[in-house]
Amino acid sequence: MPSTRPRQRTRADEESFGQSAVPHSNTNVQPQLSTANRIVDKLKRIIYILISYFILSRVSFFSTLLHSPHIRHEPFKVGLAGTIGTLQRCYGRLS
Repeated sequence: MPSTRPRQRTRADEESFGQSAVPHSNTNVQPQLSTANRIVDKLKRIIYILISYFILSRVSFFSTLLHSPHIRHEPFKVGLAGTIGTLQRCYGRLS
């Protein structure tokens, strides 16, 4: 009597799942953008950042975050420590 359990996926199944017809293609490689497209992409990012900063400053987000007694600052301390640790680890690997 055959087993009723489904067949377990192998590594070959996972590697072939979702790949194109080109064998051994690297799906992590992004296509090269032209110089004009790169400039437009960077300008869009800068505009989004500036708009976000303007809106956050208009609603006094930063001063509320820094001076409000109702905000717990421990998560920010942990996040800052994690960021500094990550940057130190990356810098250590580069040098």
